[in-house]
Amino acid sequence: MSKKKETGRVQGMIQIGLLMLLGAFIGGAGSAVCFIFKDDIANILREAEKITGNYSDWGLMFLSLVLFILAPLLTFRAAGKMKQWDEDSEEETERLERSIQRYQSVLSILMIGEMCISGISIANLHTETRTVSMMSVTAILIYAVIVFWNLFFIGKLIKYDKKINPEKRGNFFSWNFNKEWLASCDEREKLRLFQAAYYTYLRTQFVYLAVFIGLLLLSNAVEGGVVPFLILMVIWVSQSLIYWYEYEKKK
Repeated sequence: MSKKKETGRVQGMIQIGLLMLLGAFIGGAGSAVCFIFKDDIANILREAEKITGNYSDWGLMFLSLVLFILAPLLTFRAAGKMKQWDEDSEEETERLERSIQRYQSVLSILMIGEMCISGISIANLHTETRTVSMMSVTAILIYAVIVFWNLFFIGKLIKYDKKINPEKRGNFFSWNFNKEWLASCDEREKLRLFQAAYYTYLRTQFVYLAVFIGLLLLSNAVEGGVVPFLILMVIWVSQSLIYWYEYEKKK
């Protein structure tokens, strides 16, 4: 297997120079645009905040309805595939395992989005309008019920995964689940998990950088204060510290 050649010094310097020029262009042009159209941008952001606040409860209930239907639907679909599963076929076993893992990922991602929207609804509880507050209470109560509903069906999907891989260990409702599950994975699956985690770490660095640039540009148009930058700093630095700690611990 041939090794990939290392990027040369000159080529690396050129790439860094191009990135700096691109950053300068985005920063300069973006700042100018935000300064020129700062009133329009401020109005758009205020309107977006108003719409988000007014419709967050409906959005939360809509997502709750989606998960209420989707969780059992995906679980029953997985159960149907389990009944038709040919245990002697490695290819079919791998396809089934990937399908179940995708179902878990879909439900988990929707639950994260639902949790974030619930934060807006919780903030609405402090508004002066009683109608809005009662709507928020209703949406939050429905959300709380749906959380347990989804956890039940995710637990069922994990049981199917354990049936496919009897060596897998871990109680989904225990806080040691991830540790026990990882310990029971074979070397091939651990490699996949570690690679996914590493590339996730790399990609999120670009996400944080994009958010930082966006906040800088918007600061030319609206008074956002220091809180958004502090929140970004806590998230970004925390992830880097956790990665460093875990890397050192593995040595």
